[in-house]
Amino acid sequence: MLETINLNLLNEFDFVEVYDKSNYGNENELFLYKIKSTIESNINDRNFNYDSFALKLDVSKSTLHRKINKLTGLTPCELIASYRIKLAMQMLTNDMYNISEIAYKVGFNDPKYFSRCFRNQSGLNPKKYRESVLLKREKSNYLDHSRLHNEKPISQILKIMQKILKQIRTELSQ
Repeated sequence: MLETINLNLLNEFDFVEVYDKSNYGNENELFLYKIKSTIESNINDRNFNYDSFALKLDVSKSTLHRKINKLTGLTPCELIASYRIKLAMQMLTNDMYNISEIAYKVGFNDPKYFSRCFRNQSGLNPKKYRESVLLKREKSNYLDHSRLHNEKPISQILKIMQKILKQIRTELSQ
């Protein structure tokens, strides 16, 4: 049965799943920490790939693959891509950068490939994801503003207007 990693060291990897919790120990925690810090320090490097990942961790590619797969159920390439997409999701919550700039900043060489990977992981393309996040933020800000100023949301205003119209119709029909 899959269990989500619940380590303070890897709170950014909350999407990673663990296959065998009994394998958790200081050695695995340390290895996961090294993985996380290696990915973080190379996230902008478009040339950072499976080969350079193994080289930076000073392990063979087969050992890297075996260990990452055992701990997360992902391949090293999938793990790097997932981390990049997660960072892109954070960057898409504001409109400081356009989508192509974000793709390059998180280490993708091609914005179209980035969009395809993003859609595969999140279910939305980056533009739709940004729009949905910004729309949710606007709604939240509007509701917060309404509460602060004791204003009623539009749905409540419409209900009140319908009641008033109903009263007017009743009075006119009498």
